[in-house]
Amino acid sequence: MTTIAARTPIATFQDILDAMAQQPELKTELRRHLQDEDFHNLPQTVAKLADSLQDLIAIVRDISLRQEQTETDIVDLKAGQARLESGQARLEAGQAQHSADIADLKAVQAQHSADIADLKAGQARLEAGQVRLEIGQVRLEAGQAQHSAEIIDLKAVQAELIAKQTSMQGQLNRLAGTDYERKIARNLRRRAYRHFGINDAELTHSVTLPNSNRIPDLLDAAYAQGVITDDEVEQAQVIDIVIGGVTDANLPAYVAIEASVTVGYSDISRARERAAIISRAAGVPVIAGVVGTEIPAAVRQNAADNGVTVVIMLD
Repeated sequence: MTTIAARTPIATFQDILDAMAQQPELKTELRRHLQDEDFHNLPQTVAKLADSLQDLIAIVRDISLRQEQTETDIVDLKAGQARLESGQARLEAGQAQHSADIADLKAVQAQHSADIADLKAGQARLEAGQVRLEIGQVRLEAGQAQHSAEIIDLKAVQAELIAKQTSMQGQLNRLAGTDYERKIARNLRRRAYRHFGINDAELTHSVTLPNSNRIPDLLDAAYAQGVITDDEVEQAQVIDIVIGGVTDANLPAYVAIEASVTVGYSDISRARERAAIISRAAGVPVIAGVVGTEIPAAVRQNAADNGVTVVIMLD
């Protein structure tokens, strides 16, 4: 039989409970013998595990958000690739038609060359007959003069056709550029906040769309007040596109944009200079921007160095 403090006999578990009820200090002594260091540190360990679990949950949530963004970017890239492939197909079709036109022109030119060769052969035969028939020579020379006149007329017609073709090509190029700027002017308004932080955006100025040319009036008023010079008016009023709106602080702001299929150094320079002129004329901040379908890396760096925002728009 075991005793505790030589006062209470211990024979059963109930005896132990009765002894601890009579002597509370025995609970502390018994707990010290039964619990090891790991048990004492269990609350701190549980707290650290809870903190780690919160960090893990945050990491999983961030990974999920990044995955959703990546999937969205992949969808956008696939759509852009489809549009690019469609444009490539149209370009190849146009190139094929152009090649066919060139082939037709070469065929006509070959026919003209054959006709000229036939005329030269006839001339040789006429010159050989000159010795035998003087009267015939006169008639032949008259006929030769007629043929020469016809050749001159043919050359004049050919020159006129070439001039018309050149003029039509120039008109097509201008129309293509105008159509591209119109698409940008229509589509950029709804993308103004994404790219420039402009709310309630509206088309304030476009050189290709009617009823959207308020910037010239603003420039004229600034010129009348002596804020800008006449040369600056002429320079700024041919800016391709101006978008107007308000910032997040509800302050008025403009975006002055130069549009080009392939953005170059000159587009960056014009956008920056014309934005500065319009800013002085309007008395509000004006963001300089360029829009195109492609831009070389060096030009993009030049835009960043000069504070010009670059927007790549494929449609």
